[in-house]
Amino acid sequence: MKKQGARVGMAFGLRTAAVLLIGWFASPLLWAEKADPVDVEINFQEGNRLMLDKQTDLAVERYRQVLAQQETASLHHNLGIAYYQSGDTGRAVLHLERALRQGFGSTATREILSVVRQSEGIAPPRYTVLQRLARSLPEGLWMVLVFCSFWSSLVLGVYFYLLVKRQSLYRDVAILSALVFGFSCVACVGLSQDQHHGVLLGNPVGLKVVPTTESEAFLMLKSGEMARYLKRNNHYVFVETSGGVRGWVPESQFLRIRDRSIGNPVSPEDA
Repeated sequence: MKKQGARVGMAFGLRTAAVLLIGWFASPLLWAEKADPVDVEINFQEGNRLMLDKQTDLAVERYRQVLAQQETASLHHNLGIAYYQSGDTGRAVLHLERALRQGFGSTATREILSVVRQSEGIAPPRYTVLQRLARSLPEGLWMVLVFCSFWSSLVLGVYFYLLVKRQSLYRDVAILSALVFGFSCVACVGLSQDQHHGVLLGNPVGLKVVPTTESEAFLMLKSGEMARYLKRNNHYVFVETSGGVRGWVPESQFLRIRDRSIGNPVSPEDA
């Protein structure tokens, strides 16, 4: 009777895990705004053609139309290049950084970002170990790993404990899944820290001691420099630069790379 009850409970647990897993992957498709794949591809290819014709302003408009419907690493990569060629270094850095977080850290994107910073004399940002770990995989993939590894370790662990204690394979897989879960949770801490990083826009950007229009800037920063968000007051944000200097800048001149929450795109109206 005990074994039969355990099997019934295990079957129920597996079905529950399967439903939750399907719901995890299906929910973005159910709630997200439907994008026309043909329209997206046409605008993206038209943007690429305009880039080749050196009509960068028109290319930016096409890419932004795509961004309103869909976000990919390649889109942010191309949009970053288009912005840089049109003279907007700040938004170029913003989208190239976003491309690195959306994809698997493309070497081409890293090289272009490095060239942009060297050409403009912009210091590279300093990241913690956890932030570097978080940037090693696409942000959405870390959340999938957390979800899948948690349920696989739980289900297989219970299955091994109740039914098949002699089959060490289930135990080993459960232990491995638990380790992946812990590792992914640590990476998610890095994702949370990385949400506060943003890019300064405007040339130059004045860093102020007091968040008022009457206050004079004590330090001028270049467009495209990275800073860390600390707090907000009225229409100003308090940030810390890569060099460790803190001060206030107008809210309109600072955009966070991971806008609003993990997995959400940079809002098209801000891009």
